[in-house]
Order: sequence, then C-alpha cells, then structure tokens
Amino acid sequence: MRTIFEHHKLVTAILLWVDCIIIRGSEESTASVAFISKVKELTFMCNTGHRLHILKTFYGYSYSNHSSFEMGDCILSYTKRLSCVGRRSCSVKLPSGTTGPWIPTCKKHSSYFQVEYTCVSESSIVDICTTRVLTSMQRGYITTPNYPDEYQANKNCNLTISVEVGQRINLQAIDMSLQDNHGCVDYLYLDDTHRTHTLCGDRNNMNIFESFINILKLQFKSNGDNVMGRGVWLYFKATPTLTSPAPPRPTKRSTTPLRKTTTQRGSTRHTSRYPSPTLTTHKTITNRPTDRKRVKNPFNLKGTVKVTKTESQLVSSREGKAFPAAEIIGGVLGTLLLILIALIGLLIRRRYKYS
Repeated sequence: MRTIFEHHKLVTAILLWVDCIIIRGSEESTASVAFISKVKELTFMCNTGHRLHILKTFYGYSYSNHSSFEMGDCILSYTKRLSCVGRRSCSVKLPSGTTGPWIPTCKKHSSYFQVEYTCVSESSIVDICTTRVLTSMQRGYITTPNYPDEYQANKNCNLTISVEVGQRINLQAIDMSLQDNHGCVDYLYLDDTHRTHTLCGDRNNMNIFESFINILKLQFKSNGDNVMGRGVWLYFKATPTLTSPAPPRPTKRSTTPLRKTTTQRGSTRHTSRYPSPTLTTHKTITNRPTDRKRVKNPFNLKGTVKVTKTESQLVSSREGKAFPAAEIIGGVLGTLLLILIALIGLLIRRRYKYS
C-alpha cells in the first residue's frame, strides 16, 4: 500500500506533466474523440497570448478500438478549414451517430476524429504593416493587421525577408482570405527579383512560394471597398537549415623563441617553438672532464647538463692538436730530405773538383 508521501509525489508528477502539456508553447499537440463516445463535440484551447495553428485534421479507423491515431490505422483527411484557426480556442461538432465518414482505403467507417495543432505565441507573430525588414530570423509568422478578424481597407504594406546567402525562403499560407470579387481586388504580391506571384482568394495550409535567392519581398494591398475577408496568416522558413560550426579553439601565442639546431653538415634549421625536454646535439664530447660544467638549467631538469660543441668548434680543436703518427712521419720525411740535399751537394762539389 502506498504511503501518503508516495501519493503526494504521484499527484505532483501528474500535475507537472499536465502543466508541461498545457504550456509547452509551439510544440505539436493532438486532440481526438471517438464517435462512440457520448461527447459529440471536440474542444481544445491554448494558453492566453497564443493562437491555434491547425496542422492536420482527419478521420481515422482504429483496429484496436483506440480513440486516437496509432500506427496501422487508416485515415481520411478532413480538408475543410476550421473556423478557429488563428484564435485561442476551438470547438468542433461531430456527427451524431456512432461512426464517422466512410474510409475507402480500408473500407471501414471511421471510428474517431483527430486534430493536430500547435499554439503560437502572439509575441512571435510579425505584422506585415508595422515591420519593414526581417533579417535575423530563420523562420517566423506574419499576419495582416487585425487577423483573424476582417482586415482594414486602403492598406499598402511592404515587408522584406532576408536570410543567409545560399538559402531559399519557403512561404506557406496557414490561412488566407482576400477579396476577389472581380479578380484580385485585394492581394498579396510576392517578388524575389527573379519572378513575381500575386495571390488572393481563400487558401488553407498551402505552400504558395519558394524563392530562388535569399531575399523575398512581400506586399499586401487592400482597396477602399467593403472588406470581406480575414486577411492572411503566413509562415516562412529558410532552407536548407543552417548547421552551427564548432567554435574554433582559442590559441595562445607562445613567447618562447625558435630553437636552432646545427646539423652535421653545418646548415641551420628551425624546430618547434616549444622547448624540448632533453638537450642534445649531433656531436658530443664526453671523454674529458672539462666538457662537463654546472650551468643553470632553463628547463628545470635535474642533474648535470652536457655542454656540447658544434662542428666548427670540433674542426678548430682538431687543427690545434696534430695526430701523433703524423708528427713522426713528418719528422722522418724531413730528415730524409735533409740527407738527400746533403748528398746532392757532395756530388756537385766532387764534379767541380775533378773538372
């Protein structure tokens, strides 16, 4: 048996869930009712400051006796416009019988009626006569003044939509009702600099225009005659959808100077700016105690740091100290040369003496 605390938690969770459904704003919602029910009217509404955008209405037949759509159900679209579009609440009267209209695809009478809708905040809807340019929106809603009630006469309003370069603008008429007694007396004019389109009359949830470029100009024009229409409620969306690139990682410029390394051939190359953890060169003299010195370690390494000599320093040291065998050979050759010179001198002297 559940405790009072557990019941309280359950009730709180249910209330939070219901509250989430009611105030979730522009997320899609559904309302449905079975024809077998005694309730013959489907009623739903949005919160204050929101308007109903009807997305889809249809009759359905459920093989499992559900009162709302499930996968596998067969449906029949309801194409008539609901009078509550653009208003806060809606009430739809249903047939009096226990079944609805016939659905040819499954050869069954419909068993329920369903409406899919979303609640649009009035603060997100732009008036075509009070706004001139839209440049920072990827999608949005536009209406004529006083919608969903009758629009005003003698209006000439212009609005330009601009999105990112490379995108197009898809325009949908959620609801349109413009007077067209003798042609398009009152009209909506569309222009993307490549083509134009003039619209009037009645439309409902219909795609009416897709621009070739990223700019679309709209003009709403009403004459001075008696107005007989609600005006227009439009929805635009930029396509394709932009993808947000990952922000670049911040880089810190190093103040460590480039290290220089002398190769065995004496050329110089640049290496990384970051200090190496060890000190090495191509030539290292380690056979004499004088080649090791205690110096200040710039990399905070423990122990003794080897002080190395470059190629030029090695050549200089070799020139200062001759190899012992070379000294002996040089001495022998010098002695032999002196003896040869002496013998030649004796031979020349004897020749002059006997001549």
